[in-house]
Amino acid sequence: MKALIFRGIVPFTFLAVLGGLACGPSGGTLIGGTPTPVPWDDDDDDATDDDDAVVGPFANLVLNELISSGDDVIEVVNLESTEQDIGGWGLRDSDPDHRPWIIPEGTLVPAGGIIHFIKDESDIGLGDEDGAALIDPSGEVVDEIEYNDGGAALSWCRYPDGSGSWTVCTRPSPGLPNVIEAPQVNIVPLYMAGLDRYLDPEVRIYEPNELAFDSNGRLWAGDQENVRVQIFDTDGSFLATVGGQGTGPGQFAWSNSSNRGPESMKEGSDGNMYVVDRIGDRVNVYDIDTFEALPSVAEGTGMVDPTGFATTSVGLMYVGDQNLNQIRSFTLAGEDRGTFQTHVGDERILNKIETIAVDEASDRLFATSESEQRVEVFRLSTGDYLDQHVTQLQGGGGIEPGRISVSIEGIITDQVNGWFFVNDEEAGRFMLHDLTSPDLTNPAADFAFLGAFGTVGTDPGQFRSPDGIAVSAELDRVAIADQANDRVQVFALSDIAEALSLPLAP
Repeated sequence: MKALIFRGIVPFTFLAVLGGLACGPSGGTLIGGTPTPVPWDDDDDDATDDDDAVVGPFANLVLNELISSGDDVIEVVNLESTEQDIGGWGLRDSDPDHRPWIIPEGTLVPAGGIIHFIKDESDIGLGDEDGAALIDPSGEVVDEIEYNDGGAALSWCRYPDGSGSWTVCTRPSPGLPNVIEAPQVNIVPLYMAGLDRYLDPEVRIYEPNELAFDSNGRLWAGDQENVRVQIFDTDGSFLATVGGQGTGPGQFAWSNSSNRGPESMKEGSDGNMYVVDRIGDRVNVYDIDTFEALPSVAEGTGMVDPTGFATTSVGLMYVGDQNLNQIRSFTLAGEDRGTFQTHVGDERILNKIETIAVDEASDRLFATSESEQRVEVFRLSTGDYLDQHVTQLQGGGGIEPGRISVSIEGIITDQVNGWFFVNDEEAGRFMLHDLTSPDLTNPAADFAFLGAFGTVGTDPGQFRSPDGIAVSAELDRVAIADQANDRVQVFALSDIAEALSLPLAP
């Protein structure tokens, strides 16, 4: 849903907190004033003596943590074994045209120490999609990093400090060692479709968003940038493209908006594939054997911005409208069956609906309310709101079991294995909840959280801005739209079960 775009920022001021590097014991900290040395540095007993400090361009410094919420933090770590005077060094955001903010003279960082700067003093504000550059007194950029949409809302940091790869840390820690509290589980995919697999532009996937498996085991993947759907065989080999720009059957209406093109998709009980045409305010239909475009349905029914989509075994489909924040029910022929409950009293239930999923066995429909960081629960057969939700925004400033770190994107039910997948986008992970548990909607029980897999990155098994998800228990497959990496990663459900010590249905 979100493209990987880096943009400039507003300015900000100086406050320093100094502490120890994470790879050693915690150092002393001091806010404003002469910093104390880290206690595990035995080689520099006089580290706070200004005469001993190494000045400016001789310092060995790297960026260490960025936080784009609250005080907007840029953190720097001193990798030298001596104290450094970093006055004259500069910081800026990811826009090279922005004038760097110059660190004041006499700013000292102990050996192995950490210093951070906040926007109220340094005049640098970090945006949702941004980054930072560290510039030495000669004007040379010595370290820089950018992050994806929302990637620094919690903490975009090196782990371990100073030398590790950049990732989402589980708790903001300005001036202190970076923190990853939850176990990080990455699973090797069976194959990847898209940019990493193919060089031919005709078969690439640019900004993959929503996905579906058909009953032939083929993977259908939305290519948002090119307003088309790419189809892959069970081994990941490319088969065909459907869609393209236009208003005819099976085509997708064009817009300069980043929200154009195909959205959610599912196979219907009639054996055809149904794909939401977001700008066209309709649902496109394709034959899954021939890939032929059939007449589109639900056009002219009053939808304004359709996004989420689900089907049932009894020949019904459900569409989530993001503009109207409502869920509509239709027959597969496009006959309007009515609207789900939209309000409780004067309060609207959904706020920016994105994805929907169904659990026919328990007569439930789940709908993401992206701006509220939760999944609302409705009675599938009646459309009544059950006054229940799955997941919510974490409350403690770090990644918590069953809770969202920043925003929520894709969800799907695996009704065979009794799993409910929830996308924790900025943390680059997918959480699994027990779909069959009465605690699924119980915050005190962590929403029946079973485990999670995935971290932020570009390696296989890592994600950047993951979006849609598709499951086929019959094929032992789960596919994930790794949007900012321009690829779809396909995993074995059995590998996920093994990594998280979960049972699979016999």
